[in-house]
Amino acid sequence: MPSKNKKLHDMQKLLNIKICTFSQISDTRWVCRHKNCKAVIDNFKSIINILNKEVEDNNDRDVSRAIGILSCVQKGSFIIHLHFISYVLNIINILSKQLQNDSGTLGQAASLINAVIKTFEDSRNQSKIYMTIWETIVTFAQQHNIELEVPNKISKRKRTEPEFLKNFVVTTTTAAEHEDSNNETNLIDYWKVHAYYPIIDEVVNNLKTRFSAESLNLAISIDHFFNLDYEKSSFFIQQYKDLLKVDLNSLQAEMMVAKNCIQNYNNKPEPGPEQKNQINLFKKNITISTFPNVYKLLNLALTLPISSASCERSFSTMRRINTYIRSTMTQDRFSSLAILNIERDISNNIDSNDILNIYSKTNRRLEL
Repeated sequence: MPSKNKKLHDMQKLLNIKICTFSQISDTRWVCRHKNCKAVIDNFKSIINILNKEVEDNNDRDVSRAIGILSCVQKGSFIIHLHFISYVLNIINILSKQLQNDSGTLGQAASLINAVIKTFEDSRNQSKIYMTIWETIVTFAQQHNIELEVPNKISKRKRTEPEFLKNFVVTTTTAAEHEDSNNETNLIDYWKVHAYYPIIDEVVNNLKTRFSAESLNLAISIDHFFNLDYEKSSFFIQQYKDLLKVDLNSLQAEMMVAKNCIQNYNNKPEPGPEQKNQINLFKKNITISTFPNVYKLLNLALTLPISSASCERSFSTMRRINTYIRSTMTQDRFSSLAILNIERDISNNIDSNDILNIYSKTNRRLEL
């Protein structure tokens, strides 16, 4: 709500905190979750102050919600999970940006996916990484006066000194003293087992399910095919040789000749800008009449998308264009506006004066 955002901005200015807002949560865009976790951590103090002020004013129907949110965010379990999730999303966000990159290749995406999985596995196996996150949590809790504790439902009854020993000096450690000395260790181990490990394991399992070993090998193999390496691209070739009716002996010969042809083309003096682009090199040197097998596999490799992000942006564009203001718009106009918006990288470079000159030269007068 605009009023709530204004309160947040005013409190941020009062506390000398960088002005920021919270993004709307999306089921498909993980970057908004990453930004929101970071925003909550950076603006935790201002959020608490706004909720307290909302409760003190008690002038609208949102007071009960403010009380519920306030009691939730001031729990130790909340900030522990918040920092764990923030750590995970910091890593996931790197992969998310790569998968939405139009210029990325399948091989680059596969290498990054393997690197992300390896990073999470190292985070689980190396206690040093967990302790670094835990130290951050402890510092954050101390700054905001939040107590870190084990949930009551599984914590044991705290042992106390027997009444008859309170006035005596004992020479051995009692059970109560031993328990107090182990409280911090038990707290660290508890949240490692019940929060940190489950989150990391769930992320790794989902990544391995979503990106299977076969699909990653195929992606890397396609990148090797673009380099015309027959041996390293054999996985991609074997997958589609029967579908495209490719002769392997002819394909191997064509790939060796095409690779030498492109290398000779690159060695020409003063190459033009188009010669530095790999796809333009393929267009220049590889034709269907000379390299039929390479040509068919190359067409297939170029059409395999790295992700569906570009297609999803098209559907989002249609929702933004077809508003209630344009309810009477015809289908032709709707399609044209959608294309202009989807291909805005091209349409933004169009000079409006050129379009005006074209219209000014045409006779638009109607004969009555």
